[in-house]
Amino acid sequence: MHTDINIDHYKVASYLRRLDDRQIHYVGGALGLAFSTLDKMKDVPSEVAAAWLLRQDNVMTLSGEPTWRSLVNALRKEGQEGIARDIEDKEK
Repeated sequence: MHTDINIDHYKVASYLRRLDDRQIHYVGGALGLAFSTLDKMKDVPSEVAAAWLLRQDNVMTLSGEPTWRSLVNALRKEGQEGIARDIEDKEK
């Protein structure tokens, strides 16, 4: 799995689109985005992906550099094992 910053916004958003908005909020929180930021989002998957990749709010403190590994960790923390495994399998 890649651990560098070369993560495509579209790919991240497509993985997040598998979740409902409530689940994405929790994953966004686990990634370090503030709930006040998340509450303002209209296209939640796309905006969460962008905010995370831009290291907004507490991303660097809570999840570190935006990498596939940190996304997988946040998904697992929120019980999204299936999507986490898909990322591990596909983003090698």
